Amino acid sequence: MGGAVRIISLSLLKLLGSCSFGHKNFDQAGGTLTHQNDFVIQVDDYGSFWNPEIPARALDTIAQSARTANTIVILFVHGWHHNAAPDDENAVDFGRSLKDIRKTLDDNVDGNPGPYRRSRQILTGSGDVNVIGIYVGWRGMSLPMPLSYTTFWDRKNAAERIGDGDLREFLLRLNSIYRASYQARKPSSPYMGLTSLGHSFGAQILFKAIASALEKELIEVTEISPSPAAPKRKLAKPLEGFGDIVILVNPAVEAFQFERIRMLDAQLTYDRRQPPLLLVLSAATDVSRRLFFPAGRWVDAIFHASLSGEKAALWGNALGEYEPQNAPKSCAATAGTAWATAKPSITARARRRWATTRAITRGNP
Repeated sequence: MGGAVRIISLSLLKLLGSCSFGHKNFDQAGGTLTHQNDFVIQVDDYGSFWNPEIPARALDTIAQSARTANTIVILFVHGWHHNAAPDDENAVDFGRSLKDIRKTLDDNVDGNPGPYRRSRQILTGSGDVNVIGIYVGWRGMSLPMPLSYTTFWDRKNAAERIGDGDLREFLLRLNSIYRASYQARKPSSPYMGLTSLGHSFGAQILFKAIASALEKELIEVTEISPSPAAPKRKLAKPLEGFGDIVILVNPAVEAFQFERIRMLDAQLTYDRRQPPLLLVLSAATDVSRRLFFPAGRWVDAIFHASLSGEKAALWGNALGEYEPQNAPKSCAATAGTAWATAKPSITARARRRWATTRAITRGNP
């Protein structure tokens, strides 16, 4: 009887989440993402772009800028309870973050160039830099509050579809532009940077879209079934990864999805030149992932074959909450580490803007 009640309850919740509330292409008039280098790319529930011209224009703008000027691209995928509405809190915060970053990197107060501008002048021949922002909007809010809290399963499934859809192709093309720029770079030629961030289910979207590219690079330098006694392989050169770094903030992603990368990584040691490629930030105060995520995985397990032991723990815990995958605090996000997780003590609203600003200003010319 109890099992039947759970199944009926879950079916009703999925039915509620399947209505068309918020499933539209939002007009961006009146928002904070109004700079000529700001792009709002919107994706529907099935993984298709609402307006394919916008991502095409974004790629063209980035490619042209990277050929002629110092260029930094910042991409953000919002999470649960958010969307691409111009007054959405995530959209507003991202717009403000971009404004802060542009001001910081312009670094030319009253005509007096600061260290960022002087460094770019020395390294690339130009102190100027184009900061291009990409806000990826999707239907993270499929019911009004407080009913939105009942949409966990529906929004989780939508996030995985979106990660496999048009956005995946867009991101791979974006990374191709980045790699071509990096490989063609010579002294005094333009520099291109690329940082991608995802929050909550937005981190699921981002990870789903780029994980295969990361795994492919690892598979090329590892064995399919190494002997437990086999020594680790020392890489002769750093892995390239996706852009400069991918940052997942409080990711609503099963630890299970990351486990293949962790197992491949266990075969390797890295040169000290290896920069972090993937950084997972998990706030100690994130109640949603500590309560909703395990509960959601428990209910979802009703419809799947049972798991036990480590596999059950990997399936039932969010990435960043499964301790065996977490790096020691002393080595998280340092040179010679390709993958790192951390639990910074920062407030819920500040964590997204902190991660965005620090990722862009740390170590970029």
